[in-house]
This record gives sequence, C-alpha cells and structure tokens, in this order.
Amino acid sequence: MRESNIWDYLYSRGFNKENIAKQGEWLEKYNQYVEPLKQEIILDLGCGEGGNALYYKNLGYRVVACDFSQVVLDRIKRRDPDMAVINFDMREGIPYDENSIGVVVASLSIHYFDLEQTKKVIGSVYRCLKAGGYFIYRVNSYKEYERNKDNMLECIEEDFYKTKNGKKKRYFTIESMARLLNDDFQIIQNFDTELFFNGVQKFAVEGIALKPVKG
Repeated sequence: MRESNIWDYLYSRGFNKENIAKQGEWLEKYNQYVEPLKQEIILDLGCGEGGNALYYKNLGYRVVACDFSQVVLDRIKRRDPDMAVINFDMREGIPYDENSIGVVVASLSIHYFDLEQTKKVIGSVYRCLKAGGYFIYRVNSYKEYERNKDNMLECIEEDFYKTKNGKKKRYFTIESMARLLNDDFQIIQNFDTELFFNGVQKFAVEGIALKPVKG
C-alpha cells in the first residue's frame, strides 16, 4: 500500500482523537519569535488534522495547512472552510518560491524518510523560508525507538526502521537533529521533550531554528 493511502485510510477512520483546538498549544512558547512575522505566511507542513494551523489562524496569522493526504485536508475544509490548504508530497519539494515563507512548522511529520530524503526536505524548508524566518519542529526521539523496538520489522538504515504496521520511521537524538540543521540554520532551541498524542505518551526532539540574514 502506498504511504499516502495508509494515511488516507487512518484519517478516514478518525485516527486522531485529540481535541484539535488544543493541539497547537505547544507552539505558545515560540510566540516571541513568530509575532514579528505577523504578515508572513506560516506553513503547517504535514499538518494532519491541522491543529497547529488552527492555532495560528486563531491568532490572526496567514497560515496554510499542507499534507499529502487529501482525505485529511478535506476534513479540515469541512471543519473550517476558511482554512487555506494545499496537497503535496514534501519529498518532492515545497511548492513555494524561494524566500517566500515566514515560518514552517513540522510537528511529527518529517521523521518518515531515509537520511538523504530527510536532508532534502530540510533543504526545501530552508529554500522557501525568508531570511529571518523560522523552522519549528518536533520529530521522533530515539527514546521512542527504545520503548517501541519490539514493533520494528527491519532496520532500513541507521536510525531508520520499517514498523510492523507498514510505516517507516526515523528516530533522532538532539545531536543528530543538530547535525542536520547546523550547516544552514542557526539553532535557537533543540531539546528532548515528552507529549501525549491520542492519550499515549511520546518522546520527541523539539526546537526552533532561524534562517539567518546573511551579509
């Protein structure tokens, strides 16, 4: 089954049981960075049910919910007809011009790829961000692998596994995430965190990075 079809299936069955309005509350700690970019576009990359997009929309930002599952984007539009949505596969690049976006948020959405594809996705984020823009992220922590390693079917490459339910997942440490960002971004925060999704505790690496103004 194609990966997009897996997610279409999960979302059609009501995969996300969380209160959508509360899903973006974790972003509040970054408001001091985002507020000066009030007039810029914010992308919720791999948005799922769109909780992060809704958080920023309710604060008056220009936000676009992005996902490769048309099923979940249709759900978002039924719930909020005024929400801007766009369907694309981030592995093929972000379909925005260079230096055109103020903030990219990727919450638990960029840890499904091999290392080269992960680098490509992060490079695409960097390309579309304006200088002075921010990349806000959460990715699977290696602690999550340690807890769920019995659910792994095979190791595809270092830190990248195929699970028994057919998904592929990459697991990060603070150090491995920093290595992916350090060449282009200025890391402001990068830390281990815990969250609850559908009532289940998850371990993640979270942070915010700046696309520096050069010259």
